[in-house]
Parts: sequence; C-alpha cells; structure tokens
Amino acid sequence: IQELSQEDLPAVKELINRLSQRLARQLLRSRQRSAPRGALDFRRTARASMRYGGPPFLLKYRRKRRPKLQLLFIGDLSASMERYSSFVLQFIYGLQAAVSNLELFTFADNLEYLTPALKEQASLDQLLERVLLHGESWGGGTNIGAALVGLNRDYYQLLMQRTVVIMVSDTRTVNLDAALLELQGLKERVRRVIWLNPLPPAQWLRHRSVASFAEIVEMWP
Repeated sequence: IQELSQEDLPAVKELINRLSQRLARQLLRSRQRSAPRGALDFRRTARASMRYGGPPFLLKYRRKRRPKLQLLFIGDLSASMERYSSFVLQFIYGLQAAVSNLELFTFADNLEYLTPALKEQASLDQLLERVLLHGESWGGGTNIGAALVGLNRDYYQLLMQRTVVIMVSDTRTVNLDAALLELQGLKERVRRVIWLNPLPPAQWLRHRSVASFAEIVEMWP
C-alpha cells in the first residue's frame, strides 16, 4: 500500500470491492451449508430418484431456515493506521453492497457508531468526507480496549451467536492487557471474530500485540 501510485488507485478500489463482497458471500454460504437438516423433502427426493428408475435411493431433506447472519465491522482509523484508513473504508463500502445486516464501527481512542452515516451516504466519497471531516475516530491515538469496552457495554444487543465480527487493525494499542480481556469477552458472546491485520506478516514478530491478539481470535494478513 505504501508503494501504490495515484494511477493504481482505481484498480485497487475495484479489487477491494471484489474482495469484500467475496468475503461476505463466503460467510453467508458457509452458514447456509451448516444449517441443520429439516423434514424429508418428498418432491426433491422424487426428482433425484427418477435417474435411478424410481426407487428413492437419494433422500433429500429441507434445510431449516436459520436467522440471518449479522455482520459487525470494527475499523481502526487511528494515526498508526493512517496509510490504510481509506482502504478500510473502501472495504466497508464493498461489504455493505453485499450484506444487508451490516453494523459499522470505527475507533481510535474511543468507539464511534457509523451505521446511520453509512446508510445515508450515497457514494464512497461521501462516506470518506463524513468520516474525515465530521468523524471522531480519524487519526487519534489507539485504544482498542476502550473501543471494545464501549462495544460490549453499549451495543450488547448486537452481540449474538449469529454475529460475525470483522475487525481491521494493526493491533498497536495502549493498555494491551485490558484490550485482551475485552476481546476475550467479545469472543465468548458472538459466533466468530475475524481479525484482518494490514501490517505485512514479516513485521508481525516485532509487535507483541499481534501474537497476543492472535491467541484469542483468528488473524489474517
């Protein structure tokens, strides 16, 4: 990202859109495939068995309808993430195009709830302007613990067993121990926590916070 030229940006935006939508689709398909089996589906069984001349060798079952997956996105827009922040917002914009149940939070020192702004903004540029000019989380210090305290305390109604949390951060924060405690509490309340780390993996060993958070939740570059 550091080496991207201005000419590269349109292609990068398109790529990030595709990646974010692919992630959303994969999460949704995975949940659909894992849905518990329901009653025998006589119509599908009859159709499948016709290829064998009639005997019902292939029993087909209905899938029980599962509650819709809730995606909760938490993006780090602190000073250490400055070079990545516009790409984080681009990723968010791509996700919301593929998923209706998306809740958006950003943070630096504290948590900021941006779902209403996301729904109001017609374009990515409008969203960027809203966060850059009027947001409270752009470019400050990093306190992941404080952000997670706010999430666990004030938005607990969103933290369910059908909620998947996607967190984007380089993990660098003040008060690491408090952040780890809050992350553990979050993990126990939701279905899954996916941490996307924009730092190159070669740099992960330089930061104790990377290994500490990765012991609690799955972390991907």
